[in-house]
Amino acid sequence: MTPVSYWRDPTDAHGVANGFPILFNARLADIYVLPSCEYPGLVKVLFHGGPETDPDSVDLGTVGPYVEQVSDYVRDHLPLLDHQSPAILESCFYTMTPDHQPILDQLGDHLVVGAGFSGSGFKHSPATGWMLAALALDGEEDLPEGFMTDRYALDRFGVRGTLTDDTATDDTPTE
Repeated sequence: MTPVSYWRDPTDAHGVANGFPILFNARLADIYVLPSCEYPGLVKVLFHGGPETDPDSVDLGTVGPYVEQVSDYVRDHLPLLDHQSPAILESCFYTMTPDHQPILDQLGDHLVVGAGFSGSGFKHSPATGWMLAALALDGEEDLPEGFMTDRYALDRFGVRGTLTDDTATDDTPTE
């Protein structure tokens, strides 16, 4: 679960109407800053990560260290925001792979899979669609080098999947 915090913007300088951009600071802290469309007058700030959580039993009490990190970031880098505490705290869920990269692969002859986007599916949807279409149409050789799908294959985790007669099987060797 990723804790999503919304901070008061007394100046409204960080609003959508003022053209405030989306910021991502991977170098310092994997922090995202976005103008809030859902809560006017607030700015959405979140840490890309968080504790593993069962969505049926959400406990926002477990996110204290993440909220503290975001609070420090807001205080140090967004001085126009009211950095005392977030006005709203929500949770966001997404699937994660061990390396935080998606799985883009073909299982058998008739199924292409895109999964485990680790919170970046929407952000990379044009490139992801292009890569999945190439897999489905067998045109992967037309992709630029940085877009080759082998780096996103399921077998990078030591798992191989196949699809036969509408039944998915796990072909991972057992010890």
